[in-house]
Amino acid sequence: MQKLRFQEFDIIKGILIILVVLGHTNFVGKEVIYWFHMPLFFLISGFFFKKSKSLEELCNSFKLRLKKYLRPYFCYLLILSLILYACKIIDIDTVFLVKALIGGKALHSYFAVFWFITTLLFTNLFYSLIIFYFKESTIYFILLMYLISMIQYFFNSKYNLTYYVPFNIDSSFFAIIFFHIGYVFNSIIKKHNSSFFIKANRHILITFFVILIIIYLFQHIHFIDIKYQEYGLVFINIVIPLIFFVNLFFLSNRIKKNLLGRVFSYVGDKSLIIMYVHYPILMLLKNYTSLFLIQLLLCTVISLFLAFVIKKSQFLSRNLS
Repeated sequence: MQKLRFQEFDIIKGILIILVVLGHTNFVGKEVIYWFHMPLFFLISGFFFKKSKSLEELCNSFKLRLKKYLRPYFCYLLILSLILYACKIIDIDTVFLVKALIGGKALHSYFAVFWFITTLLFTNLFYSLIIFYFKESTIYFILLMYLISMIQYFFNSKYNLTYYVPFNIDSSFFAIIFFHIGYVFNSIIKKHNSSFFIKANRHILITFFVILIIIYLFQHIHFIDIKYQEYGLVFINIVIPLIFFVNLFFLSNRIKKNLLGRVFSYVGDKSLIIMYVHYPILMLLKNYTSLFLIQLLLCTVISLFLAFVIKKSQFLSRNLS
């Protein structure tokens, strides 16, 4: 059972991280990718979340999570900054240092994806506190945070507000509902075990047509960008990622034993490193080609090569993955 769970989700992460890269290329259909790819990363993290059973365990988990997320975050930030400064691409001045300390929306260009790591960290920490102290009432707090995020989105859109919350902590209020769904889905998988996949073919067919209908209906009026607190349509912004998740989950179960499944699983295992390194690579590639397929291919290959090098080094792997 343990192997099954990890393999399915490595495959999904592999598909999602390639979609992340695709979404940052010149691909014209990237809006649809934004409907679901980042919410599903939070869902997957929630699936692997382990609830603390004591206050001591909660405190230890906080320390471990801070170390797990912040060490590579600041290492990549420092290394990338020094490389770009040495190449005379950026200036490390007071403005840059302030933005680096704030993180989140304040970081853009070569550092555009860094928001995800800190948002994931605080989503994890918030959820740890809520489920530890409120237990059966967890869902009510999650829904309250979702409501607050939608109110924030409404006022931001209506009054064109721009402000910076350190590390995009406010984005966690929207992301946490997917984190919770992932945690609940873990319980469902444990309960139903392999019988959960018996009707996979039918579900794939049904969700495929539902996805086509949703794309047709909402392609011009729905958009999600968690970094900038653009959450699209209420409730639909939850349903659409879930439909894509179900589809991807059953698909990953079908392909996990063949070559395609192994390739996506390999990519998924390196997804965190690819998340960090792909955007600066892509920005450089855009200076030489505007074809999204070439951008996607070259960026993925170079990112995987860097991930391979990092994983091979014990020192680099400890600090950058």
